[in-house]
Amino acid sequence: MQRQAEVLGEHVDEAEALARAAWLGMYQLFRSKEMRVAAAESAAALELTEQQHFALLALPLDDERGLTMRELAELCHTTPSYMTSMIDVLEARGFVGRHPDPEDRRVTRVRLTIDGKGAVYRAHFRLGTPPSGLRDLSLEELRTLSNLMARAAEGYPWP
Repeated sequence: MQRQAEVLGEHVDEAEALARAAWLGMYQLFRSKEMRVAAAESAAALELTEQQHFALLALPLDDERGLTMRELAELCHTTPSYMTSMIDVLEARGFVGRHPDPEDRRVTRVRLTIDGKGAVYRAHFRLGTPPSGLRDLSLEELRTLSNLMARAAEGYPWP
C-alpha cells in the first residue's frame, strides 16, 4: 500500500510528495544567489543585459530554422516589439541573424550565427558551474543525481 502525504490539505501519494519536494529543491537551487550571480556574470562577460542574455540562450543551438520573433518573445515572456529591440542588439553584435521564413515571407526567423553559438557555449559553461550545495555531494550522489536529472529531462530538450 502506498503511503499518503498531505500537501495543502490535499492527500497525495508518496511518489507525488517526493516529486514535489525534488522539484521545489531544484527551483530553490535555480533561484539561489549563486545562480543569479552566475547569470549576471555570464551576461556581463558577453557585454549583454540579462534580458538579451536570456533571449540568446532561448535560441536553439542545433536548429538551422531558428525561431520566429513571436516564438522567441513568448519563450522570453516579453512583447514582440521589445524582442525586436533585443534582437537588434544581438544582431549588431553578430550573435544572431534574421531570415525570412521559407514558408511565409511575412514572418521573420532568428537563428544563431557561428559567433552566437560560441557565445551560448561560453554562457553554458559559466552557468554550468554548480552551486555549493551540489559540490558538497559525494561522487556517488552526484552520479545518481546526474543520471536521474538527465532521465527526468529527456522530454524537455534544450531549446
